[in-house]
Amino acid sequence: MKVILKKDVNGKKAGALLDVSDGYAKNFLLRNGLAVLADKKGMNDLQGQKEAQKFKSAEIKKEAQAAANILNGKTIKFSRKAGSNGKLFGSVTTKDISLKIKEQFNIDLDKRKLILGFEIKSFGSFNVTAKLMSEVETSFWVLITE
Repeated sequence: MKVILKKDVNGKKAGALLDVSDGYAKNFLLRNGLAVLADKKGMNDLQGQKEAQKFKSAEIKKEAQAAANILNGKTIKFSRKAGSNGKLFGSVTTKDISLKIKEQFNIDLDKRKLILGFEIKSFGSFNVTAKLMSEVETSFWVLITE
């Protein structure tokens, strides 16, 4: 019997088309709502779900690309107090940068998407990379002044 999985089962991903025994399909997969029959209606539903997923991922990529275009090459300015040796009290973190981006550009950017590679503990200009998606990446500057 051919079934379409609605949820992951035994290492098989949701949406997979499987040919299983009648007993397994009727007594386990269908009864527990883990699969639907692979008839015309089921196949159409599967196709619709795949199209919806493609559309949703394309929209997310488009939004990420728009945010990357806005941030690319921009400078985000921070004013901080420092000690007599020029070192900052504390440091500028990815959370600080994320909040400043939200304030200046109205872009919600998760702090985990910002890649510093170093701690910002002194005055100056620093290059920061934002990896918005696997194929969408941008770079901008963070300027720390007194």
